[in-house]
Amino acid sequence: MIIYVDISNLLYTSFITGIQRVVREVLSRMQDDSEFELLAYDFSKDCFLLVDKQVFFDKLKKGVIDREKCITNNEVKYTDLQDNSIFFDIDGVWHSTKNRGYLYPVLAQKGIKIINMIYDVIPITGPIFCHENTVMSFMVYFGAVIKYSTLIIVNAQATKDHIIDIASELNVEMPRCEVIKLGADFGSEKKQYVEGNASQKTKKAISAGKYILMVGTIEPRKNHAYVLDALDRNLSVNVIFAGRQGWNVDELVERIESHKQNGKRLFWINDASDDDIQELYRNAYYVVFPTKDEGFGLPIIEAVTKGIPVIGSNIPVVKELGEDYIQYIDNTNPQELVDLINGDTELNRNSYLQKMRNFPQYTWDKCVGEIKQVIADC
Repeated sequence: MIIYVDISNLLYTSFITGIQRVVREVLSRMQDDSEFELLAYDFSKDCFLLVDKQVFFDKLKKGVIDREKCITNNEVKYTDLQDNSIFFDIDGVWHSTKNRGYLYPVLAQKGIKIINMIYDVIPITGPIFCHENTVMSFMVYFGAVIKYSTLIIVNAQATKDHIIDIASELNVEMPRCEVIKLGADFGSEKKQYVEGNASQKTKKAISAGKYILMVGTIEPRKNHAYVLDALDRNLSVNVIFAGRQGWNVDELVERIESHKQNGKRLFWINDASDDDIQELYRNAYYVVFPTKDEGFGLPIIEAVTKGIPVIGSNIPVVKELGEDYIQYIDNTNPQELVDLINGDTELNRNSYLQKMRNFPQYTWDKCVGEIKQVIADC
């Protein structure tokens, strides 16, 4: 059975972070599957174009995706998709030019099974945290998923519970939904991390002194302002943000860049590579995750797996993932973070380091193995 994957968004994205990282890690472990095709949508022709898998994965290993060399001239019209095949939407396809509200019923008529990886439903449950265009496009996408999807894959029970509640409110039957945790290990390109390969910007930030680290896009729900408030309340350690600028954060970015401690005790690595992230994790005193809402929380498992203690929001999805292996804070009260960090003792830190040794192993191989299994069971 052929599995089709639309990677248009990945090909036309200039960065690899968040969802793009997940797509990269999953696809790299499916590349040897013979009945597996990659597609890219062509707006001018209103059809898909076949992606040269060998070229794509070769570019992926080198860390630079050249879309012009990856995409072939072989047209794949919707009617050309094999009957009774699988269409696996794993990318952020609610932004896609080809509206899923139109595409999915066409595929369903051909008996094609639609499988969706949904990372969160925050545009519905917390629209205040999202760009208005994302809210509108996600609602159309989600409506199509609920109606036409054969299988939904989520990464946390909390997300599944949200989907169950939404389906109940809409009074519609919910498709089968499976929870599969993401992986924490780095690098589909299989290159070994080499200490010292980080950028000079990262090395400067690390050398400035003991620090707490936040990894992720600068966006409202990640709650970077909370950490800045803690820094302004005499936090005893430095702060490093590693992540690109997102949406609706102009005032926050201005606050970061004009902060009196910027470049001294506050650092923003807005173009962090995998090597930068590895080095930042390795030297962090704590990784802080004060998110207001989340679909999973990759920085949590990445940090704990690397032996770095984590402080996270006291919200269901974070507690589901962190269990009793991390420490929790009220993400509306920055004084809690100040008190926890400033009052931290070697005994307290060592107790968490000891406990973290029993943290479950989340690997991409395990994640993709489970994905393949649920797809095979469809």
